[in-house]
Amino acid sequence: MRCLSQQVRRIDWIETAGEMGALLKEAQLIKRWQPVHNRRLRRSEETCTWRLLPVAGASDDEDAGHKPELIKTSDVDWSQAPEVYGLFNNQKDAVKTLREIAEGAQLCLATLGLDKLPAGRPCFGYQLQQCSGVCVGQESLASHAHRLRNVLSDWQVQTWPYPGPVKVQEGGDWHVLDAWTYLGSVQNDKEVQALLAQARPTFDKDTYKILVSWLHRVTPESV
Repeated sequence: MRCLSQQVRRIDWIETAGEMGALLKEAQLIKRWQPVHNRRLRRSEETCTWRLLPVAGASDDEDAGHKPELIKTSDVDWSQAPEVYGLFNNQKDAVKTLREIAEGAQLCLATLGLDKLPAGRPCFGYQLQQCSGVCVGQESLASHAHRLRNVLSDWQVQTWPYPGPVKVQEGGDWHVLDAWTYLGSVQNDKEVQALLAQARPTFDKDTYKILVSWLHRVTPESV
């Protein structure tokens, strides 16, 4: 393969007001143009997360049993308070990660829906002493759900911490943000309103990580 520098024919640049704007613009443009040599930040239409749902037959009590359901990040309302865990590029990565977490905590893979279990049979993990026994009634669904939340806590995705869209000033620019999405950078309130009138981009995990890192350093203003 030819050296990347030897393949360059033209260099264009976009001036930004600072580092935050540069990172947001880079993530946005990589998703738009899908460059061959930058796979890490390219868009994945399969980006997904785990959401906890009540186990069938459990009570409505908040301590009742729950199991994870895999959903697309595009189906999550990030302005609410979703109980979702992890951001994964695809279903294979999501299942592999949850299986590793569950096995390390002696959670029941069958109760979590990761393994099939015939009615009335202990799961394979229980037979290997790798499951605490919720599948055979030796642990309650509530206790199992509590342990599941504990081990997933480090993976919980943050809810958008503002009541609506915000703007962040950097130099002469205002970065307009909403529900972990980057709407664009403008220089006056009229342009802010124009951005808000446009369709929102879909949730992007790289933009989310940038904003989680930056929003505690700046002072956003509501728009």
